[in-house]
Amino acid sequence: MCSSVRLAGKFAPSGFGIFCPHPKAIMTANLHPQKPRSESRDALLRLPGVLAKVPVSRSAWWQGVKEGRYPAAVKLGPRTTAWRESDIDALIQSLTKQAPEVHG
Repeated sequence: MCSSVRLAGKFAPSGFGIFCPHPKAIMTANLHPQKPRSESRDALLRLPGVLAKVPVSRSAWWQGVKEGRYPAAVKLGPRTTAWRESDIDALIQSLTKQAPEVHG
């Protein structure tokens, strides 16, 4: 079986079965096709990233999530939570539309 394949001046592991002539590697590549990348992929922000965009305290943020004022979290694991960046950006847009204009 191919141990590595030279690709663009670098060695790639044989997991890139498409480039390896070994039949088993090709079969493996066909069993696990890569999903096409979507242009609308959304970044996930952890709490420090959210609080960098929305200037509230941690406790105020969690209270707002609980009350439904802020977007719901996405659980990534038992102790890992994140928010979709598009949801945070939409929240910021809605808050700026609600804020009164200040003339100076």
